[in-house]
Amino acid sequence: MRRFFLWIHKWLGLLSTIFLVIAALSGSIIAFTDEIDRWLNPKLFSIDSSKEGAALKSSEWIAKVKERFPQAHINSYHLPQKSSDSILAGVKFGKGAPEPWSDYNQLFIDPRDGEVLGGRNTMRCCSQESIIPYLYRFHYTLGLPDRYGVWLMGGVAILWLFITLSGVWLSTPNLFKEGFWHRFKPSWKIKWGAKRYRWFLDTHRALGMWLLLPLFILALSSVALNLRNELFRPVVGLFSPLTPLPFEALKRYPPDPKFRPKVEFDEALERARVALAGEGIELEPRSIFYLGGFRSYMVLFGPKHPLGYGTPRIVIHAESGEYVSRYIPGRGSVGDRFTHLQFPLHSGQIAGIGGRIFVAILGLVIAWACISGLYLWWKKNPFSRISLFNLKFKKEQS
Repeated sequence: MRRFFLWIHKWLGLLSTIFLVIAALSGSIIAFTDEIDRWLNPKLFSIDSSKEGAALKSSEWIAKVKERFPQAHINSYHLPQKSSDSILAGVKFGKGAPEPWSDYNQLFIDPRDGEVLGGRNTMRCCSQESIIPYLYRFHYTLGLPDRYGVWLMGGVAILWLFITLSGVWLSTPNLFKEGFWHRFKPSWKIKWGAKRYRWFLDTHRALGMWLLLPLFILALSSVALNLRNELFRPVVGLFSPLTPLPFEALKRYPPDPKFRPKVEFDEALERARVALAGEGIELEPRSIFYLGGFRSYMVLFGPKHPLGYGTPRIVIHAESGEYVSRYIPGRGSVGDRFTHLQFPLHSGQIAGIGGRIFVAILGLVIAWACISGLYLWWKKNPFSRISLFNLKFKKEQS
């Protein structure tokens, strides 16, 4: 049995190492995506404090934007959280838009007069303006189109679960043999003065044991986020009933370029605020998205990194203005609450800034586990040593 788990741990580890290192290091960075993005782009996220004036309604600043760019179609925006914040708006430009604006999918707007402060394309790497949102998406897609990258990284997360569990098996001696605890202690210790191979082995094993629970949670939540509908929710649904996701019960409409919503952003925000208050929750809107395929608005509430279960969402129909769906984290069945926990756990925001720092550190630990595991395999693999010997021999002969 040990030989089987060793085979699992070794070959699944080798197969997934490069993907896990990329995900781990990028995850350590994007644990603070907003803070780093603002630090890199202060002229986009902040407005001129010397100018005075009250914030315009969304219909007013959108009209100002369209005066400058008639081809611009605003499809979402994030409300300013502070008086010094700009509006970050999602945009799609039609034909005839000037360069480089026609390539942008985000605009930054002064809420007081509708002035466009700048823009960027978050799908392109690697300018100072776009590197952080691009890295955020790269973390779980590797930059691959459609759903291919999401599925690939979801598969890697499944391998990671097997790697983690097989590592625990290999680090745990036979429970029924004499001296179990004496033989189990080395799995938790690092011999700092040891030779390189022993030190790599100790750190690889001990860090995995001490951080087993958070590493397992991170791996499981990776599966949940990348393979939500394909695997995670169907499996959870076998044990507990699940409430349909906000758009599962909504009608999907065919594309219609001529369609214009009867309900505008401001009205949708107000209707969503009233609907959430009817659920017994008093929070301010944070973001609003127009989803043309469903002819609906989705409004997100509360701070960007809320403690606990996460962000409430209300869906308002763009034609009738009716409150048609909701997503209230922390409510519903046991299965619902379990699924709601996955993103807050994965991002660390469930525990606030301390949780995000911990997740960033975990990313470095995962990267080290992969690198140290690769080193241990290389040192024990006769083929790699032969290749290195041949390389040295050829250099000496030349």
